[in-house]
Amino acid sequence: MSRRTYLGRVLVVAFAITSTIAGCHSSTEFDRASSYPTVLSAIGSGREVILPYTSISGLIVLRTQLNGQDSCAMILDSGFPYTLVSTDRLDTACFRIGPVWQEAMPGGDVEINRVYDITIHVGGISITADSLRGFRLAGLEPMIGNRMDGIVGHDFFETYVVTVDYENEVITLRDPDGFAYTGNGEIVDVTIESGEVFIVGEVQHPDGTWRKAKLKLDTGSADIIGFNGSFIQSESLLHESQPRLAQLGFAVGGETQNWVTRLSRFRVGGVIFERPVVGYSVDTRRGGDAGTIGAGFLSRFTAIFDYARKRIILEPNSRIQESFDYDMSGCFVSCVPPDFGGKQVIAVTPGTPAHTAGIQPGDLILEVDDQEASAYSITELRALLSRAGPVKLRIEHDGKTSDVVLELRPLI
Repeated sequence: MSRRTYLGRVLVVAFAITSTIAGCHSSTEFDRASSYPTVLSAIGSGREVILPYTSISGLIVLRTQLNGQDSCAMILDSGFPYTLVSTDRLDTACFRIGPVWQEAMPGGDVEINRVYDITIHVGGISITADSLRGFRLAGLEPMIGNRMDGIVGHDFFETYVVTVDYENEVITLRDPDGFAYTGNGEIVDVTIESGEVFIVGEVQHPDGTWRKAKLKLDTGSADIIGFNGSFIQSESLLHESQPRLAQLGFAVGGETQNWVTRLSRFRVGGVIFERPVVGYSVDTRRGGDAGTIGAGFLSRFTAIFDYARKRIILEPNSRIQESFDYDMSGCFVSCVPPDFGGKQVIAVTPGTPAHTAGIQPGDLILEVDDQEASAYSITELRALLSRAGPVKLRIEHDGKTSDVVLELRPLI
């Protein structure tokens, strides 16, 4: 297939939600967890199951039922090796919770519980397990502006052919045995390693050559591409004068420290993107793969995850020509629980419009351009702060309100 080059225009949110397991596991606990597999209901050859979903900053939020609890929300995350539930949201009358242990995750160690006798309903699909792991996920909820009852992980993708129509926010599930693809999408080979799925992309070096990058498919990351700092360093992908911006990230284990910049070009198969925004970790100790490829990339396509045939198929949608926009304010905004309507500044980057205007971490955003901040979803507010020009904010700091105008401008 001939190469197709896209300039693109898409919002890249000013943070990363990383749900990939990293670091060392306790092998005893990992084996014990793996001995209780999930069982997903069969579809049947020739049938389809349609699942509408809600997109939040490109993340896929499924409406589910957990052991009879209605209106639960779970993130569909191809980068997580297994399905899990949030112990912050469990009604203990409906669940039996077992002992606690710790595992290393991005951002730090996490306490994990065993949760027994789980049934999850997602549309016409059921996921059952004698036990699943349970994490405390409430700390991530303000970042996405939504409750988070759990994560539906790799076991979902390996059971079905999963088609994610990012443009229309619809998932279609099919039985792998009866699936045959006849379209014209870009077919990209994947490798599957211990519940993690990788593709090989290529990044253009400043000298014009191309460097291969082994990237994990991660629908649970809002990034376009999130590189390990060690890969950026070993491949010398940045020149000394290249602009970059310090950026706070959030993962299941807590905060992470990152840089954000632009690379010249990136390609997967025959698809080439110009000047993509990429993040990379400050920590350069982690080796192995190059990083992750997330929703910022995948949401430009209808993505067909066909793991039975070790491939993903990418069909460009109308967003393919959108450029890569990034936050122009310098303030990291989250939502205020429990209803997530309020907006609060979590961090401010020095030398940016927010810093110049005197905005500080902890400030509440009451109004945006004379409208109540609660009228904006977190996705809408981040998009607004990614467009050049003036934005008026009413801020509350230490109980006192004031109006400030941010002169938004490109930061990278």
